[in-house]
Amino acid sequence: MKALQVAAQFAAYTWYSETRQAPPAIVEEEAKQFAQQNWQAFLPLAHEGLGRLLLRISEAPVACPARTIRKKTSGQEEARAGRAGVTGVGTRAAVRDVA
Repeated sequence: MKALQVAAQFAAYTWYSETRQAPPAIVEEEAKQFAQQNWQAFLPLAHEGLGRLLLRISEAPVACPARTIRKKTSGQEEARAGRAGVTGVGTRAAVRDVA
């Protein structure tokens, strides 16, 4: 698909999504169909640079799953566990700024 067409379809999708009053699931499906059928009418509003950007974004690799985030504990719980003032695990432990 050409960049200008992608930008025009995005403009059509955005316009339809913002003007249609319905539940989000219905609007999304209708907006997709509207954009595919009516993108030519939005060509005067389309910017080729935006289309290139959208194409690059769509081709980008999917990010790795998020790392598990440790639950933050209060200072009292850390003191009881013998880790007062220290966050992190193993050799990458860092001393918290106590000031």
